[in-house]
Amino acid sequence: MNKRSLKSILVLGSNEGTALVAALWLSLILALLGIAAISLVKSNVLETKVQTRLDKAWVVAEGGVAIATYHIADSRNPWRPRTENYTAKIGDDELTIYVNSPQAKIDLNGAVPVLLASLFSELGYEQDLANQLGDRIADWRDGDDFIHLNGAEARAYLQAGLDYKPSNAPFKNVSELGRVLGVDANIMACAAPFLTIYAPSGRVDPYLSRSVVRRAAGLRDTPPPTIPGVRRTSLAGQVFEVQALTPISKHSAARITAVIRFTGDPSDPVWRHRITRDVVLLKQATSEEQLPITCPALAQGTAQ
Repeated sequence: MNKRSLKSILVLGSNEGTALVAALWLSLILALLGIAAISLVKSNVLETKVQTRLDKAWVVAEGGVAIATYHIADSRNPWRPRTENYTAKIGDDELTIYVNSPQAKIDLNGAVPVLLASLFSELGYEQDLANQLGDRIADWRDGDDFIHLNGAEARAYLQAGLDYKPSNAPFKNVSELGRVLGVDANIMACAAPFLTIYAPSGRVDPYLSRSVVRRAAGLRDTPPPTIPGVRRTSLAGQVFEVQALTPISKHSAARITAVIRFTGDPSDPVWRHRITRDVVLLKQATSEEQLPITCPALAQGTAQ
């Protein structure tokens, strides 16, 4: 074998080796692309299933609000506000439904500053801050520019760099509390579950309110053992807060909260003042005494 032939063989072998390595790399790349495509398809399928399950849960929860509205209006065996839940079933889906009274909460417009301050104190805020928040809420809603002892009117908002001032009008909704000077997102998340604008009398119901609200109002820590029977002659003007929960998984649920008012007008019998949707942990959603995680009382270990 001459040198030229040997060189040709070596070149051919080298080319074949390079081709083999290239083929192996190409196979590996194609395999990885295939795995990625399969994972993407599985992910999309899983995401679609989760979204479908959630969409269905919202529809069922909406049905739960409608069921509660019907039963509240049922004169034969009406659903009344209570701390225990009601149950219903739509198809194979079990619903947990709560019917609450606005008077189980503290009214932003009807409560005196001392009661508001007492609520913030019960939630774990320092007394000075609690007093400040109570007075600033009062300054926000009253119709004058006189400043409460720990309050804030237009000038304080300007000095804080805000481009708005107190409305000097009643709160239109609980979320408006977030505009009050000094109320940040954490305070808002902590306090909002205990506040309402649908109990303007300012009276707290001792039978239906949660422990923190009862203590803030100076009531006994535990509710009286029985709720007195109430003979209802008319629903006109009455307001209820309805929560309907539909399980999404073993640990979570879709929750719709609606504030409904019965008008007494046959042509327009029910108004929905507010409706919110959120996904919650079942353990938290079914625990009436669970404080929001942003409340300082939790970190302090304060009994609820």
